[in-house]
Amino acid sequence: MRTDALVSTHNIRQEFGSPQEPLEILHGIDLEIYPGEVVALLGTSGSGKSTLLNILGLLAQPADGSYYLDQHKVSQLSAAERAHIRLDKIGFVFQSFHLINHKNVLENVELPLLYQGVAKAERRQRALAIIDQLGLTHRQKAKVETLSGGEQQRVAIGRALVTNPQLLLCDEPTGALDQKRSAEVMDLLRQLTGRDRATLIVTHDPAIAARCDRSLLIEDGKLLEQGGKADQQVNSQEAPLEREPYQRSRSKHPWIKVAVLEALGATFARLRRNLFTMLGVALGVAALTLTIGLSATISGQISDAFDIYQAKKITLKYNGSSQITGVEAQTILESPSYRNLEGLNGVKQVAAYRILSEGAQLQTSLAAEGGRSVPLIASQDSIFEVQEQELVYGRLFDQGHNSRQEAVAVIGQGTFRALGLEWKPGLTLYLDGQPLTIVGVVSENPAAGGYYGAIYLPLQALNDKSASSFEIALAVEPGAALQVGKEAPYALSPQAPGDYSATVPPAPEGLKETISEQQEKLLLAMALITLVIGTVGTMNTFLVGVMERRQEIGLRLALGVRPSGITLQLALETVITSLLGALAGLLISINAIALVSLINSWNPIISPVMVGLGVGVGLLMGLLAGIYPAWKASGIDPIESLTRL
Repeated sequence: MRTDALVSTHNIRQEFGSPQEPLEILHGIDLEIYPGEVVALLGTSGSGKSTLLNILGLLAQPADGSYYLDQHKVSQLSAAERAHIRLDKIGFVFQSFHLINHKNVLENVELPLLYQGVAKAERRQRALAIIDQLGLTHRQKAKVETLSGGEQQRVAIGRALVTNPQLLLCDEPTGALDQKRSAEVMDLLRQLTGRDRATLIVTHDPAIAARCDRSLLIEDGKLLEQGGKADQQVNSQEAPLEREPYQRSRSKHPWIKVAVLEALGATFARLRRNLFTMLGVALGVAALTLTIGLSATISGQISDAFDIYQAKKITLKYNGSSQITGVEAQTILESPSYRNLEGLNGVKQVAAYRILSEGAQLQTSLAAEGGRSVPLIASQDSIFEVQEQELVYGRLFDQGHNSRQEAVAVIGQGTFRALGLEWKPGLTLYLDGQPLTIVGVVSENPAAGGYYGAIYLPLQALNDKSASSFEIALAVEPGAALQVGKEAPYALSPQAPGDYSATVPPAPEGLKETISEQQEKLLLAMALITLVIGTVGTMNTFLVGVMERRQEIGLRLALGVRPSGITLQLALETVITSLLGALAGLLISINAIALVSLINSWNPIISPVMVGLGVGVGLLMGLLAGIYPAWKASGIDPIESLTRL
């Protein structure tokens, strides 16, 4: 018996079924194939030829017997060790080609070198050399779907040969080709086998077998040799010589780096297919980040709104029985006690005013029917600063108008708009039938309480008109209102502090916090529900995608990729897709927040935390949705996936 056999098997047996009822497919196969040989393996369907081919290609382990490849025993190695040998020593050519559609010719051919960790320049050089040898140089950048059947089979052969394997296994390589292309492929396989490589071709075509050096026939799980020794069983009871067990090299293939590169390539090649997956992630992330962003924005508006009603203004009301005239009010303003009031800690501005009427009749002309009932207030010119009202048109009255007791007025913008007026200097309105010159229009402030849309006159104007009350408004620093409210009556009237009562509005902090918390919880719950739905939908989409790519995954496993490499690649595809969806979701939510804020005249609040959370949630969705489909993919049987058409 020769000892230089590249492939040597002894008493190989294989069985399927349950341990209780095993069905033996191969019955003690003894086989030797030598370097330089092209051997045909014929057999009917179910004879066991594909089972034997899978054992020789280390895609399956025999139930019993020994298998030596290049003098090393490989029949009982681990899955990782078998994958390593497939990548380095075995090349596969399949009937259905099994090319990866999103890669061009060059990329398909150099794929095994990528998994071997060959540097890019060398990888490209070796792949181009094989492509040139196959006569496909002019098609190196062509997409798979543009190739003819013969060209696709040549690419598959190039992919099998680019690693310079010692054993080339071809499963019906001409089954999908016409007679002319079949002859071309056989000539090519014969030419490429060389002195240091053996080729085994599984076929059912006697014409193909006739072009090989030897033909083996397998029937009912037994191997017979034809061609000079027809119908002689070659099973031998003699055991092969003892050889060294396979020793795996110390170098490790860079499967992590390759998984990352392949994941990036596959993701961007399948963007249109993954569009709805990305959309699901985008909607989930958009819902969450929109919730956070709108919550922060709305909370800011709630804070601004509550700040309007915050205890920043207190009122001192005169409790005396007699009414204070404009002259008396002016005397109070010029007294030292009033200056004491202005000097209290926390007081920013003070304004005295007399409420002349809660509902004076204001008309645009004497002939106008009806009119509008408005509050009429005689005040210091500082009233507008205290009430935080801004000038819209014209000017404010001043101390000169007050000294001269002129009948000029400033009108609130609410009343100005309600009357349908257009601003012009010298505007005259009629107040209880008396002409009144309007010198300015001021904005409204809800803090003014019941004086919305009021008419303001100088403090000493209309002295002949009795006032319903005399009050002093004090603008105070936040947090100082309560203390100022206690001290102000004593500062203004030390001898009779009971003449004045202070009104301090309550601080609304508790109510503000409650409203903010409730709206945040509601929106967050809705966002979490959307996230769960998006994650489940994404997982289902990727699971379906894995099933659609069974043949591609089976091919990668057959080439020698570790199952862990498949898991990592597909998980990374999910993560990358989810990350792209997350970025799209962030763009959606940021634009939505900006649009809502623009419509409502709000200040949008988009924090780095919101952006970081959106990216993080997208990555988490990818991991949760991708781990299970990726794990399922790593368990795909390459034999079953590559034989399914």
